[in-house]
Amino acid sequence: MTVIDGQTLTLGQSGASALLLSPHGTAGNELASLINTAGTTDGSDAAGSILLSAVAGGIGLAWADDKDLWMEGGQAIVTANHDAAGAIKLHADAGTSQTILVQNDAGTTDGSDGAGSVLLAADAGGIGLAWADDKDLWAEGGQIMMVANHDAANAIKLHADAGTSQTIHIVNDAGTSATEGAAAIQLLASAGGINIKGNKDAANAILLTADGGTSATINVHNDQGTGASSVALTSDAGGIKLTSGLDGAASVHLAGFGITLTGGDEDDSVYIENSPIKFEQISAPSTTTDKLYNVAGALYFNGRQVAAESKIVMIVSASHDQNNPLIILDGATTLSHDSGAGGHGTLDIFVNGQLMTSGSVPGATTYLTALTDDYYIGDAVGGGAGQKANGASQVTFKFPLEQGDIITAYDKA
Repeated sequence: MTVIDGQTLTLGQSGASALLLSPHGTAGNELASLINTAGTTDGSDAAGSILLSAVAGGIGLAWADDKDLWMEGGQAIVTANHDAAGAIKLHADAGTSQTILVQNDAGTTDGSDGAGSVLLAADAGGIGLAWADDKDLWAEGGQIMMVANHDAANAIKLHADAGTSQTIHIVNDAGTSATEGAAAIQLLASAGGINIKGNKDAANAILLTADGGTSATINVHNDQGTGASSVALTSDAGGIKLTSGLDGAASVHLAGFGITLTGGDEDDSVYIENSPIKFEQISAPSTTTDKLYNVAGALYFNGRQVAAESKIVMIVSASHDQNNPLIILDGATTLSHDSGAGGHGTLDIFVNGQLMTSGSVPGATTYLTALTDDYYIGDAVGGGAGQKANGASQVTFKFPLEQGDIITAYDKA
């Protein structure tokens, strides 16, 4: 059957269901239409007001590379029944300017679990996004919510593994909140911990920097822990250094109810460099054992005032036995502390580096014809061998002293 140009061949009923063929003398104006005007059957598997069906073969749609395939109607449902990779595929392969656009410009459904104006869903499998290594994945909109429902390690993972110049950057350049639990960038583990680890063997492997201005602070805060190490700084093999650029008395400020500095052993030390130690004036503590403190400007240790002390060192020039005691600290010395009768007060006496007495041995109150203790402290105003008297600044030893023994005396009055 041949239809001349400018005429239309109608197969079917016009205005109902018909195939219209309209040849034209201008090739670009020729039309072919398959129209169902009255049918209302909805589209579904093997049904529809217009049905294209190939029971045993496929269906191909081909049109000019510079023209469009336009589908418009109520809903578009594409279902693939072939259990194979690429079961549904949108493919643009003609050139570098091509794009694939999935757009909903009217729907307002917010994104949530199983909902959204544009929804990508894989009920039983995963979803993979792959793009060129030198191009970007750009996601921009209101909020981004990423929720992982798989109970496994690395449930959410950001991973850069292509080269030494790669970085991972989390930026908020507009938010200003520094409120606990609602900061401009908030890391929160409601039930577990947060671990930051750097494996680079170099300075600043982990760096926390606040550089917003002179009022900026860095705060490490544990508001629930009650243990002695609720905040701990640990260096397993190296040291810990606190450096402050503030030139003031509180340049480094440690505040607490008690502060403990623990050294390794007696050969270690606590070293204060360049600056004196200042003690606040306080009331004397209820227990003074092994404590150093300042009361009204006077320094006390172990409950006793630490005073400016005088010192004398004497090397024994000849042996002395108990019947010919050595008398030191006579009036020619600078030690003249008077302890008063019955005690020697604040004199410390060492023999060959060993502390012999420090406020625990009584002084003599009268001349003695025989020494009943190993040493006495007093002031010789008379007497002879084996005798001593009370007073101040004199030590008499009963036990033998050998030539070369070193006697060291401190008067801390």
